[in-house]
Amino acid sequence: MFVTSPGTAVAHDRVPLTSRSDGDDMHKAATGRPARAARMLAALLLVGGWTLSGPAAAATVEQATPTASAHRAEAPEPPEAPEPPETDRPATESPAAEPAPAAAGEFRTSTGPLPGASAPPLEPVAPVAPEVPQRSQSAPSAAEERVQQQAPVLSIDKTVSPDPMIIGDEATYTITVTNSGDETAEDVVVTDTLDGNVTFVSSPGCTASGQTVTCGGPGTELAPGDSLTYEITVQVDPGVSDGTNIINQAGVDASNAQGAQTQEISQTQTQTDVEITKTGDPATVNPDGTITYTIVVTNNGPSEAVDVFVQDPTNGNLTTITGFPDQCPPSGLTISCNLGTLQPGESVELEVTVTVNSDVAEGTEILNCATVYTGSRETNTDNNQSCDTTTVGPPDGAEADLVVAKTGPATVNPGGTYTQTITVTNNGPDIAEDVTVEDVVDTDHAVVEELPDECEVVGSSLECSLGGLDAGESRTIEVVLRADADDEPGTIINNCAEASTTTPETTEENNAACVQTEVEGVTPTPTPTPTPDPTPTPDPTPTPDPTPTPDPTDSPSPDPTDDPTDDPTDPGYGGDGYDGYDGVGATLPVTGPGAAALGAVGAFVAVCGAVLRWSAVQQANGSRI
Repeated sequence: MFVTSPGTAVAHDRVPLTSRSDGDDMHKAATGRPARAARMLAALLLVGGWTLSGPAAAATVEQATPTASAHRAEAPEPPEAPEPPETDRPATESPAAEPAPAAAGEFRTSTGPLPGASAPPLEPVAPVAPEVPQRSQSAPSAAEERVQQQAPVLSIDKTVSPDPMIIGDEATYTITVTNSGDETAEDVVVTDTLDGNVTFVSSPGCTASGQTVTCGGPGTELAPGDSLTYEITVQVDPGVSDGTNIINQAGVDASNAQGAQTQEISQTQTQTDVEITKTGDPATVNPDGTITYTIVVTNNGPSEAVDVFVQDPTNGNLTTITGFPDQCPPSGLTISCNLGTLQPGESVELEVTVTVNSDVAEGTEILNCATVYTGSRETNTDNNQSCDTTTVGPPDGAEADLVVAKTGPATVNPGGTYTQTITVTNNGPDIAEDVTVEDVVDTDHAVVEELPDECEVVGSSLECSLGGLDAGESRTIEVVLRADADDEPGTIINNCAEASTTTPETTEENNAACVQTEVEGVTPTPTPTPTPDPTPTPDPTPTPDPTPTPDPTDSPSPDPTDDPTDDPTDPGYGGDGYDGYDGVGATLPVTGPGAAALGAVGAFVAVCGAVLRWSAVQQANGSRI
């Protein structure tokens, strides 16, 4: 409580009032609108958590100031209310004259008379510390709880089979999505973008729109630690070039997780299966009769077959070609047909007619084999040749069975040589007469370098005459060829050999054999690093003979003192000087030229003795002077 003037007091609970000397000013401040304004201000300060009385007010203001130190002290506890002082009020005074106690936080002023007037003093009101409002501790939201824990973590992986992808064939992509987090991923959706060189075929549980495949979607959940797998089957365009890159991109997203992406790049590979079949009609023909051969070439795929070529050599001793198909212009005894590119499943039929020569004996079998080649990689070459046999007149009863086997390297460098081996065996039971072998050379990509004596090159074929083969006998032919130096890596060189005999055969399906050789890239041979010749050890520089020390000039010498040392010139001094002086018993130290000679002893042992002897002589001469 503060006293403003005699007989007038102001009671407060938070803000102290200064005394006023002027009673009128005090009266105005305590009544009317100023008093209401003061009460409103006190109420506002109380709501804001301000403590306005004494030290508590200063501490509260410091805490509420935004610029206060970050390390604030805790608000001091409010002071205890002081005991109200005793008054001289008579005990018989009615308590009704006392004003009501001020409520907590109320700002009360006196409305008593001016100084000099008799009025009971105001009852002091003990200040009451207001409750400091506490910040509400609301429950964290669902989003805050999600931040505190780990969200779903999605990853995506993708593979393709087969790899490389076969041109024209189907391939399957396998997509695996995994949640490595600790919360279930919701509304998981996988989006896969296909390459323009493939066509969508199927995908269980997924939908396709153009080149985009979508799997999963709203309602698809993925628990922590679990995975989802989708398979997408596509077909590679048959016209794609060998070695083309197929790029596939896939991504996964979820409504409550970050997405992930992956990319798969695989190459394409050509694989074809070109097949040829040949039939002849009739099975038996008379001399001068006509045989019609039907040749069918089929690409079994799955890729395009490029540069398809058919060769059908005939035996001019037995038949004459009388009819060619449009794709096969006349070219001597060998029928050659360029068929170009065949799509998977495409077939071409060729028809050739020949006339049997009039001098062919009855019982002769006319064997004719056609071979197909392609510039594409083949998965099966066993069906690249087909043969047909026609009998002239009735057979004489003799039978043979020729079997042809052919081997060669799988690869060759451009311009490189390679050897092919042809083996012809007669399985009997009878001798095979007039056995011949014809080996058609792919002259566009190879030339013959070496061949045995029984063979010769006729046009683009190698023809070998083996004569008769007894039952169980075999003959081997080795041919060396050279690949064209301009061949591109990946070029396929085809080569087939066919054997025939004038003796009827029990079967002719094993009369031919083929090999394929692929041109590969040239591996540069590293240039060997030359080993330097060892540096020759220089011959040691010979040590020059020491320059003899010139005899000293005559100079007056003091008379020698009595020296017990013998005169070396005396004939009794160790012998006869240099003439017979052997250095034994010399007492002079080795200095000057003698030291130089001794220094050369270690390197040149051969001259050491001579140098030392010469040094000793010099010392002896010096001592005489």
